[in-house]
Amino acid sequence: MDTKCESNDDTNNPKPAFWRIPTDVPSWLTNPMKNLPWILIILLTVLSPGLTEAQQTGARPYYVEAGGYHIGVLSKPSSLSLGTIDYIVTLNDPQTAAPISDAKVLIRAVKAEGKGQEGWANALNTPGNPDHYTARVELDEPGVWNMGVEVSGELGHVQVEAPSQVVPKPREAKSGGLVFIGVFAAIGLGAAYVIWSIRRSQKKREAANAR
Repeated sequence: MDTKCESNDDTNNPKPAFWRIPTDVPSWLTNPMKNLPWILIILLTVLSPGLTEAQQTGARPYYVEAGGYHIGVLSKPSSLSLGTIDYIVTLNDPQTAAPISDAKVLIRAVKAEGKGQEGWANALNTPGNPDHYTARVELDEPGVWNMGVEVSGELGHVQVEAPSQVVPKPREAKSGGLVFIGVFAAIGLGAAYVIWSIRRSQKKREAANAR
């Protein structure tokens, strides 16, 4: 008895494109060390938005009109020292927009929790920047601090609220520092690999020329 069998070979029974499963392995998986710099760049790109956002927290300008003053407040928390915040206060006449350079400016801080500790710092201007009053505030305890700006001058005396500041606990700051350390370690590893690759290529070239 003759038996006819149909072949199941893919050449005789081609499968539709959507049934085909690619079997090629990406080159970056077969030799990941060769593409380590690119992997590091991708990781840094993913991490950088979060890091940038953390550094810019509290650094947005705040504007308010009170009495005869147009007041601008910019606070820039230090990324190196907990509780250290640099303030820049600008004063302008709201009618003429002219800068006001002869006022007395104080930055006040009151802790929101506990006993309500208070502190203040003088904000001073310079001849080079007469309308910029700068001060450095040291908040020595973690927690929420309510901030304010007090201005005294020819246009009157006013006191306005400014955005509050949050001083993180040392453990939280330590975790943020570990992220930065990890990023710099990754950069160092990538640089070391690049140097090693260059030296290996040079040795191969020297060996080929010696033959």
